[in-house]
Amino acid sequence: MVVQHNLSASNASRRYKAVVRDTQKNSEKLSSGYRINRAADDAAGLSISEKMRYMIRGLGKASKNAEDGISLLQTAEGALGEMHSVMHRMRELAVQAANDTNTSVDRQALQKEIDNLISEIDKIADDTEFNTMKLLNGNLAEGSSAASPIVYQGLTGIEGLQSITVADPIVGEGVALNATQTANVNDVLVNSIVPQAVNSFLNTFSVFNSAATNGQISNQIGLKLYGDSSTTLAYVSIKYGYYGDGTIAPDLVQLNLSVNTNALAFDGDSLTAESRTALETTIVHEMMHAFMDDTLINGMIGANNGVLDSANQYPGWFKEGMAQTASGGCANNNDWVNSGLGLTTASTVDQISATIRSGGNSLASGTTQSKYATGYLASMYLGYMAAGSPSTITSAELAGGLNTVLQKMVDGASLDDVIVDVSNGSYTSLADFEAKFGDSDSSQFVYALLNAVGSAGNGGVVGALTTSDLLPDADTTSAVYGVDDTSEYVVSSVGNNRNWNSGGAGGISLSNGTGGGAGGGGTGGSAGGPLGALKLQIGALEGQGMGVTIEDMHASVLGVEGMSVMSHTLAGNTISACDVAIEKISATRSKIGAYVNRLEHTIANVDNTAENTQAAESRIRDTDMAEMMVEYSKNNILTQAAQAMISQAKATPESVLNLL
Repeated sequence: MVVQHNLSASNASRRYKAVVRDTQKNSEKLSSGYRINRAADDAAGLSISEKMRYMIRGLGKASKNAEDGISLLQTAEGALGEMHSVMHRMRELAVQAANDTNTSVDRQALQKEIDNLISEIDKIADDTEFNTMKLLNGNLAEGSSAASPIVYQGLTGIEGLQSITVADPIVGEGVALNATQTANVNDVLVNSIVPQAVNSFLNTFSVFNSAATNGQISNQIGLKLYGDSSTTLAYVSIKYGYYGDGTIAPDLVQLNLSVNTNALAFDGDSLTAESRTALETTIVHEMMHAFMDDTLINGMIGANNGVLDSANQYPGWFKEGMAQTASGGCANNNDWVNSGLGLTTASTVDQISATIRSGGNSLASGTTQSKYATGYLASMYLGYMAAGSPSTITSAELAGGLNTVLQKMVDGASLDDVIVDVSNGSYTSLADFEAKFGDSDSSQFVYALLNAVGSAGNGGVVGALTTSDLLPDADTTSAVYGVDDTSEYVVSSVGNNRNWNSGGAGGISLSNGTGGGAGGGGTGGSAGGPLGALKLQIGALEGQGMGVTIEDMHASVLGVEGMSVMSHTLAGNTISACDVAIEKISATRSKIGAYVNRLEHTIANVDNTAENTQAAESRIRDTDMAEMMVEYSKNNILTQAAQAMISQAKATPESVLNLL
């Protein structure tokens, strides 16, 4: 008989605690209805159950997706049903008009109704929408390039000041080029100026070569000749697609270089030397825009991590100034510094400072003069600082510094960060730089730059600061696809040298129709579409989708545009055309009906799968209430018994007192 260790009480207490824990678990499972409330209850079962849960929820949403798809398809079919009605009426009118009992006046009345019905066909094709998505205008046609509704935003060179103008059109308004002149301009651009400009950029800026190797830029640009009375000699425009949430679609970025033939001068059928020099300078300027648009699209159009954000757009002086660094700001045909700001090799540092800090010339003013003239000087100064502020100013040193600036930005640095970095903190932000440019150090640099360029130099880093001819006049061996006065083509380089030669992927038309040249052709749509087949997510896992295509239902595609019933023969042709169009509409409706039937089966299958998966998950996760109630009752009894045993064990040591 001992009193130090009451082993029977200890044993009863331990058993009591275990039973209480089991009772608590029983109570938790009974109150929640789940057999597994935490991983400790059944680790493997929990893992299996959670996978089943995301499948169940995904299947539920897939079923809803399929129902939404049916709604979209029913909307399209309803519109096509009305198109059928229109076509039947048109055919009826054509049959009536084919009868020669009708006079020409009768047929004119019939023709008016047919014309209006054709317009209604186009209206239905243009206006039929589901959740703002166009259904019958070709956006969902087979073979399109994108899968989601996308809005196109166009930024033209004129709006974005991505252009260089001449004082007056050299060729007057309405003066059309003859075929030989057009061919000569085409030849000079395609076989000389454009490929030379591209190669010069690749040789000058390694950042563009690196971006090409890494697949960061496409080096695709459309070339177009046009003629109007504006003073714009050439401009680059950028069009880009973005989704509803503002996310840019990189594969829908399009660049176009347009050249105004009415701003060129000819000696007979050939460009004058002055016009060619002006064109070369302008193309180099615009190609800098194109390369920056391609490598730094976020900052050029105003986006942040691929999502539209105007606050992230580079200031105008940087975009235009960087383009001027390539082509030069002091050339005869591109003179923004000497004639614009009035700065020459004779200007003193104080005069330079006073000029570039004056109202309309200051970086912060936002004027055209500040963007092209002061922006050029400021961008060159950034390149100079990035090059380590060398004692001798050369095109190679400045080009290297500008390349460093661009590389930092391609790597993700903001313009603020770059300015602070290359100036070693002398300027604390973009705003600080804009406010201070024209201070002692920057004015001293401008003075040295003007003297390095001299009176005959152009001041551009492509070529050399002191040269007046940026590009050689000889043709190159790297040809690009031909252009004419009506078409826009994308031209692609081959390999990493990006020479714009014609031996690779075919051109892709940016206007309706077929494009391309030597090396293969391609098809494409206008800037607003086609945008691609619709993808319906009808399963819970990636890749479990269904493609839906709906053909273009415009009158021109159906073959009924411009139909006439003004004679027996024409009316007969219209009857045949209506028959073909009705068959096309019927084929599309049949395809839509097949889609709907498929989706109905999909819904039935998905719902059945979800139900069976739910049952399986229930068997793993849910509590068997009857079984758990038996367990709970047992543990309740054991709890009470354990309490009694603890009480009995407590009484045993107390009997020692009787001995004492």
